Amino acid sequence: MAFKGLRFFSTNYSELAFGGTITASSADNTKEFAFDGLTGTRWITDGEGTDGNAISLEMDFGFNRTIDCVYVYNTNIEDIVLAYWNGSSYTNITVSNATIITDASGQYVFAKLNTAVDTQKIKVTGSNTIVANQEKYVTQLMTFAEIGQFEYFPDFEPEIEPEQNVFKTTDGRGFVIERGEAFSAKITFKSHVNQNDIDLAEELYARKEPFFIWPNAGDQDDIFKYTFRPFRFQDIIKVTLVGKRSPQFSKNYYRAGFNDVMNLIEVV
Repeated sequence: MAFKGLRFFSTNYSELAFGGTITASSADNTKEFAFDGLTGTRWITDGEGTDGNAISLEMDFGFNRTIDCVYVYNTNIEDIVLAYWNGSSYTNITVSNATIITDASGQYVFAKLNTAVDTQKIKVTGSNTIVANQEKYVTQLMTFAEIGQFEYFPDFEPEIEPEQNVFKTTDGRGFVIERGEAFSAKITFKSHVNQNDIDLAEELYARKEPFFIWPNAGDQDDIFKYTFRPFRFQDIIKVTLVGKRSPQFSKNYYRAGFNDVMNLIEVV
């Protein structure tokens, strides 16, 4: 399946901020790291590194959530299986009920269910690692509903801005303290006439809460001949809309189609 255009997802229901109960086959001290929204931490097993040892990581939301997407950000589990709770047992997410795409490294796995489900729990299992006999790990396990994707291509201008303190020494050389970096982007619609895209843009404006943007859209070959930040498979980014809108509106219609600018910033 080829996905085109920028793609958007709703709330990540697996985030610790929403509560829930986490169960792991080992390493209780790191299990929360797979749900903390940070790519610099991860759940890593303890004593389950031999290939063939089955592991599991489960998030119980506490009550049903409506989802149609599960995304595993950075794992070394080669035979990873994703599953959702159907009310009485786990249903595996396979090619029979979902579209599953994986990046070339095998470390980033995205599954889009054919039909959205109401589920209380999500689980990861697996037995082997990409490099044999390593402790298994999951950096982030994310679950959400897809909002939509643009069918055509508005102008997308991303920025990755470092947070730095820059000083000069007495001899004129620089001294820089690195404090991190943040993503931002501008999406510009110029005479956009596709009604589905206009409806999606209006839905994003109406949310008034964070959502996720996937600039790669899960299709490296078809859209991007070369991949680099933020156009890599793994670059699903939590953002919100800021600033004012400037829709061009005249005489009760949008002049030459939909003309507007979205300003996005990365949020925690």
